[in-house]
Parts: sequence; C-alpha cells; structure tokens
Amino acid sequence: MRRIGIGIIGCGNIARFHAMALKSLEAEGECELVACADLDGEKAATLAKDHGIPNHYTDARAVIDHPGIEAIAVCTNPPFHLPATLMATAVGKHTIVEKPMTMDLAEADRAIEATRKANVRFGVIFMRRFWPAALRAHEAIKAGKIGRPISGDFMFKWHRDESYYRDAPWRGTW
Repeated sequence: MRRIGIGIIGCGNIARFHAMALKSLEAEGECELVACADLDGEKAATLAKDHGIPNHYTDARAVIDHPGIEAIAVCTNPPFHLPATLMATAVGKHTIVEKPMTMDLAEADRAIEATRKANVRFGVIFMRRFWPAALRAHEAIKAGKIGRPISGDFMFKWHRDESYYRDAPWRGTW
C-alpha cells in the first residue's frame, strides 16, 4: 500500500494529538508524517522532536508546497483555518481542519467551494465520534431503535479553568 504524506500546520496543543494519531497510522504503513509548521519556531521544533517529524518550518507555505505531502492537517488558531485551507486546496492538497471549521458560515461556504473546485478531500474534526456514548447512539440509530432522527442536540459540561484561556488569546472569542 502507498503511504500518504501528511503535514501539520499549527503546532499548538491540539497538534500533539494529531501527531500521535498520525504516528500510529504511520506505524501501520498508512501514512508518513513529513513536516510541521508554526509561526513560533520553537513550537514547530518541539512538535517535530517529540513526534519524530523529519521537517519543521516557521512558514506554512513550506509544508503546503512540500512535494512529499498530499494532505494537510490544519491545527492553527480558528481565525486561520480558512486561509490555511484555501492555501492548501489551491495547490491540490487534501485538508482536514480542526473545529471550528471556520469563523462563520460565509467562510465555511468559501472553504467548501474551494475544495470542490480543487477536487480534493476536505474534512472537519469531530473528536467525540468514538466516545462510547456517541457509538451507542450511532448503533441505536442504525438498529432502528429510536426511529428516523430528524435532528438532535448533544450537550455536556466541560470545565476549563482560567489558565486555559490565558494560554491562547483567541480562546473564548468565537
């Protein structure tokens, strides 16, 4: 099987989880985590060192233009999700973006249109997909136990202390 080259843009906290997941897929021969980039060179270097990523940069273009990379994981702060997605899809790279997809519906429409025009795959992280409660709900729906869903809501309480919001100025702003 051919291994897919993947790059990460944005090397903050959430990028660690992407790197761990991608490295587990790499161990199975599914992909190769080729490079990462962050405006903060120290963050990029740390992510690369901690996860055995061979290349790290301070410019997202270096990851996007890397010839060994076919897909990009956008792990930047939310206001930069759309620009990174547009840059990646403009050169034919498949893209997966952290939540929220974009800052508003108009931006989401732009991202979707760009990926359609470029004929590339595009996805948004839904990190709770494999939680036991989500899997049980999915199975109940598939088994017809609750009828045909029309819409649904899911709510849970998630505590974040003040330090979480202080660590990154954009948190709590969208």
